[in-house]
Amino acid sequence: MTRLFAALPLCLITLALACDSAAPAPAPGTQDTAATRVVFHTQSAMLVASVSPADAADEHGWFREVVRDYYPAVCLDVDRDEDGLPDATDHSFDDSAEASDAGTGPVDADEPTADKALRCKRCNRGPLNSADFRYEERGARADLDRGRVLSMTATQVVVAGPGGAVTIEYGEKTDLDTKHGALAPGAEIRARGTLRQNAVRTIEAERLDVLCPGPGIIPESEIPAGVPVAPPAPTDAIN
Repeated sequence: MTRLFAALPLCLITLALACDSAAPAPAPGTQDTAATRVVFHTQSAMLVASVSPADAADEHGWFREVVRDYYPAVCLDVDRDEDGLPDATDHSFDDSAEASDAGTGPVDADEPTADKALRCKRCNRGPLNSADFRYEERGARADLDRGRVLSMTATQVVVAGPGGAVTIEYGEKTDLDTKHGALAPGAEIRARGTLRQNAVRTIEAERLDVLCPGPGIIPESEIPAGVPVAPPAPTDAIN
């Protein structure tokens, strides 16, 4: 049996992750879609914090110094389709018709110029390649043609897909190609291998390629104390 998952505009992506944080993140759909998100790329995961309108309007808001100090490992984004994934991370969000100089779609005309320069950026995949997530299962085989790393350990990486999180297990027997960049949160990858029995969307990778590097790493100790950070919110609208 062959199953193909392809990202479509406005489809919802699921990611189930656990993260200790100072406070819980707001539930998906309860935030203003135009609200600023601060995206942190740590050694093990991408984490997101929502900025209040008051903080966003404050030229000395808590997030501005840390973003300036660590950009692009820390960057600014929005979530226009309300699926819990910042736009630059969201393979299901098709921004080809509304591209901006920052690469993440339209920018508010009132947004400070300095903030525009600190926007999260998509990997440069060439023209007509937005919404290009592809994952296919064929019997005991599975292919992930492109996905962005949302979390990782020394033996696993997790990417988000339209039907839910896809886990790629790798080790000494995996042919790991990092000539285009290190394997890290925010990197875009390709994986080929066999499906792990009794597990959902889990690939035992024979080959794992980094297609585009992540934006860098911020130590978790440098995330401002008390800021409620959380992994991209889990959603699952596709059964």
